[in-house]
Amino acid sequence: ADRAVNVKWFGAVGDGVTDDTQALQDALASLGDSGGLVFFPAGTYLYNETLVIGSGQTIAGVGSYNGSTLLYAGSGSAVDIGLGGCLSKIAVKKDPSLWTGDWDLANPVSGVRVSGSMGRAEDICIWDFEIGLHLIGAGDGFSYNQIFLRLIYNCHKAIVLDATTVDGAMGWVNENTIYGGKIDIESSRRQSPSYSTTWGIYMDGHTTHYPNNNKFIGISVEGVNNGIRIVGMYNTFFNPRIEIPGTVKLLFQNLTDSGGGICQFNWIFGLYGSIFYGTNGIQDVLAKKADGSDLTYLNENMIICRGASSLPLQLTNHGGLSFTPSYRQAQIKYNITDY
Repeated sequence: ADRAVNVKWFGAVGDGVTDDTQALQDALASLGDSGGLVFFPAGTYLYNETLVIGSGQTIAGVGSYNGSTLLYAGSGSAVDIGLGGCLSKIAVKKDPSLWTGDWDLANPVSGVRVSGSMGRAEDICIWDFEIGLHLIGAGDGFSYNQIFLRLIYNCHKAIVLDATTVDGAMGWVNENTIYGGKIDIESSRRQSPSYSTTWGIYMDGHTTHYPNNNKFIGISVEGVNNGIRIVGMYNTFFNPRIEIPGTVKLLFQNLTDSGGGICQFNWIFGLYGSIFYGTNGIQDVLAKKADGSDLTYLNENMIICRGASSLPLQLTNHGGLSFTPSYRQAQIKYNITDY
């Protein structure tokens, strides 16, 4: 049918009980190297093997919240988006029967993992994984992916930009754009043992490979214990919302003890200070070395707030270094402005 197929042609049931693994794999395999579309009618498709979306291939459903749902009961990742692949109008959920009262951090499962370049995910929801959206630069690295989110819910780390060693390979995580969406964790799961280590956005890397020039537009971080960990250079956040009960709203993390070169030139525009829990507007913006100790040098990162309640900023790094506007000390010049 001109390279568009329906998973039900291959025997998928979509009732959330029947194992549809083979049908889903057969539908994707039928496209071959020429690409095409696999359509998922409304329903819940239970499966246990990663769906790998290759070049020119698209998986599409009807509605992203409760229309077409991929219910994953396997390991590794539920969906992998490779070079030029696309995931559209789909909810990706981890099988709730696998929840035992806490996230399984020893065997983490990713909801949507992006490992190629120029891929796309649009109008998607991700539920109940150890890692919700995993942008991973193993091997050659990856770049120019676009992600349009609706919701990431009940994930231990909602969004991870990962340039660490994976299977012995490192790679850059560059020039990716993530639009909109809400990150949240329901109140009952905030009682879980590992809740204190949950993050909204978590960047990680090496001293030679790290997230670089990625953009987040209009994203809302709520419900997780910790907000945003920034590693790398030239990453930009436009109008972010951070409304969390924990103490670490923003963490600028250097991967070298000297403090230069690995966490610099990151910009946050339009951060709305009054939405932070606490009495002093924006609190607990930290600057740390790789070993977690206080950092006394952080080079040319910028936060621009909006809303009168966010002035003055009153930011410290818990080590006594005050991030106030200064043009006489190079080590804190341009870091924080209270305009």
